[in-house]
Amino acid sequence: MTARQLENVSEQGTVTLRSIDNCLAAGLFSRLAHATVA
Repeated sequence: MTARQLENVSEQGTVTLRSIDNCLAAGLFSRLAHATVA
């Protein structure tokens, strides 16, 4: 693997983690919103 390929792989990993984080945050937020309304 070249250094460039490694960079691309780690970049994709970061993006994946970020989108997972966003999903978790969104789920948490909606749960909080429901709890507040109820």
